[in-house]
Amino acid sequence: MVSNDKFQFNLVLYSKDGRYYCLLISLILLLKAIFFFGAGPLPDEAYYWLWSKNPAFSYYDHPPLSTWLQGLLSSFITNKQIQIRIIPLICFLIIFFLNLQWMKLIGKDHTLDKIKSSLLFVSLPLYSIFLTVSFPDALLVLLIYLSGFYFYKFIQTSLQEKIKYIYWYVSVLAFSLACITKYNAIFFGLSIFIFLILKSDFRKFLLSRHFILGVFVFLLIQSPVILWNIENEYASFNFNLNARLDFHFSVSNFFLNSTVFLLAVILAVSPVFFFGITNMKNIFVTDDLNKIFLDVCYVVLFCTLGFCFILSIFTSVLYYWATTAFILFFPFLSSVITKKSHIIISSFYGFFIMLLLLINTALFPVTTFWGKVDRETAILYGWNNISTTISHLKIENKVNQVVFTDYRLASLYSFHSEDYFSDAIMENRETQFDIWRKNKKSKEKTAIIISDKDFPIHKKILEEYSKISYLKSINVYSREKKIKTYKLYLGHS
Repeated sequence: MVSNDKFQFNLVLYSKDGRYYCLLISLILLLKAIFFFGAGPLPDEAYYWLWSKNPAFSYYDHPPLSTWLQGLLSSFITNKQIQIRIIPLICFLIIFFLNLQWMKLIGKDHTLDKIKSSLLFVSLPLYSIFLTVSFPDALLVLLIYLSGFYFYKFIQTSLQEKIKYIYWYVSVLAFSLACITKYNAIFFGLSIFIFLILKSDFRKFLLSRHFILGVFVFLLIQSPVILWNIENEYASFNFNLNARLDFHFSVSNFFLNSTVFLLAVILAVSPVFFFGITNMKNIFVTDDLNKIFLDVCYVVLFCTLGFCFILSIFTSVLYYWATTAFILFFPFLSSVITKKSHIIISSFYGFFIMLLLLINTALFPVTTFWGKVDRETAILYGWNNISTTISHLKIENKVNQVVFTDYRLASLYSFHSEDYFSDAIMENRETQFDIWRKNKKSKEKTAIIISDKDFPIHKKILEEYSKISYLKSINVYSREKKIKTYKLYLGHS
């Protein structure tokens, strides 16, 4: 006898809309799979992968949890391509299937709703990309999602007057782990705190021992990052709270920063989705639990965007700092975007952005068709030849150390050559390479130095290596067009 769920699924699947939505899901998942196995690392992917080869309490740019997990998985995964992409794959699969369960809890258990919601989830560009490329954001998205899920269950038991505080502690644990994955996770925690203040029914919870214990759990989990910063002269805190900010107020800069940020966010999550959630009347729910939780969603949304607008007074705010703003809307996606035409438009928008990313990183730079290739794309290509040339020069000149003028180049070289001890000395910013260099007990007196037009030989390199002689240039081509030139030198200290 066929179960009701299976019968409903077959009925929807054989409908025109069901087949069409499933086809789109399959196409987007196919692109993700091709990228997973076929595209080499982006510069920052290689940078974070290199961290995992050098375990520490924390790192200069970001907290350590994603790196720790990647290092743990790499201890029994030998394939570098899988090593570098396994975390976003795991995070994507957990959210994808758990979201179906969460939809059931909010009363969206119809098969067509689940298919529509799944399609919208896999096609939202910001999350589609961050759950494909191996940045710390993948783990951040998963942990904030889990924190929201268990906070939902905590609210549910509160309304039933059978409060299960275990859900509160799991939610706090997930949030605390998110904060040692990326610093911008703190926006989520501040938003939940503001929600508890605003809602009179929950305000008294702020004075309970469970809330105070939750704060203690949070601080305890942050201890590795705090200890690392103490040991390294607060390098990471200074970078994120000082070096990135410009405390000279300018109305024109604020207007420019905030406008660019908002436009970038709208494009990153898709205009259809963004304007769907800003029209709150679109999302129709009947029971008290979902009404309260939608309030949570909107407090997180507006507070996160609000914090980012405040930061735009002092710096250019990157669109992905607002990643936490939209995560709690995942189970409500089929209610946010209801019209078939809007679902199709949003899905194709996400599909083409994912396709563009795949072509640009794995096949050829798309800008070769109409002009100069941007540097971030150009440096992805030619590493087999670059690594082989550097290897020969190291042997010829009896040199072990390789130094780059940009951390991105050093990271990509390390991934493709498996030389985990390359170095990067940048002129105008510090990186994790500077932390490693400071902690080295001894230093090589000679090195192969690699630079490009954007990051040429500079003062810090000259201070490190007093005698520098030119060795050769390496040209990189794509579709018979030169897209990049590297200059190689021999440096003596």
